[in-house]
Amino acid sequence: MKEGLFIQTWRGLKKNKLAMFGMVMILFLLVVAVFADVLAPYGVDDQDLTRKFLAPCLAHPFGTDEFGRDILSRIIHGCRYSLMIGAVAATLSAAAGMLIGSLAGFYGRQADNILMRLIDIMLAIPSTLLGISIVAALGNGIRNVIIAVAIGAVPAYARIVRASILSVKEQEYIEAARSIGASDVRIILKHILPNCLAPIIVQITMSVAKAILEASSLSFIGLGVQPPSAEWGAMLSAGRAYIRKAWWIVTFPGLAIAMIIFGLNLFGDGLRDALDPRLKT
Repeated sequence: MKEGLFIQTWRGLKKNKLAMFGMVMILFLLVVAVFADVLAPYGVDDQDLTRKFLAPCLAHPFGTDEFGRDILSRIIHGCRYSLMIGAVAATLSAAAGMLIGSLAGFYGRQADNILMRLIDIMLAIPSTLLGISIVAALGNGIRNVIIAVAIGAVPAYARIVRASILSVKEQEYIEAARSIGASDVRIILKHILPNCLAPIIVQITMSVAKAILEASSLSFIGLGVQPPSAEWGAMLSAGRAYIRKAWWIVTFPGLAIAMIIFGLNLFGDGLRDALDPRLKT
């Protein structure tokens, strides 16, 4: 991004207190994920069967689970899974969606018709159901969860990029680039996509939150990250059998998921407003 656009966006974000609050939440969780080994008071898999189902106390602020493992430590380490899944899935889906949207929007006609009909078919399938189908076919595991979540997010990027390219590809600077012999790849990468970055950046921020939520949902139903990994959805799934006996086992992982989704949505909304030229004064 150009420095001028970056500064304008930052000024717009600073005026939005909710967006800044969301950004602080995201930065806090990033620090937690990076320094999980230092911040966690106990090992992620340390067990003490003499202290199982221990209610929140000074020694274990979030209590312990059915194996006597410290829930706070597992939530801290689980932050790595959620942020990594969200970031990687959003990156993969953005790359694939930008490629499809660029080809459809730039070349149009038959390419546009074929590619967008495939996107329409994907949009006709609920993303969660699509994710379940993909993971069921590929098998459990974090890699397959990322693939499933990324595929489900591709249509949104493809449509955004296609619409953006259709609005700028007939501009004078594109015709000037063609007249000096610039290749199609150079025109797309150097002249078209940089002018479509604003909606793409906003979509990436929003899709990270959606990817984290979908990955947690897959883990909750047993198709995602498998125990004993300290992934928040898997922790919810394992703790639901004890919800009447030990409410803290499911409460704190659920709050962690809500916190990260809330922060990303606040930041994404603020980023959208800051990048929207119609809202700039």
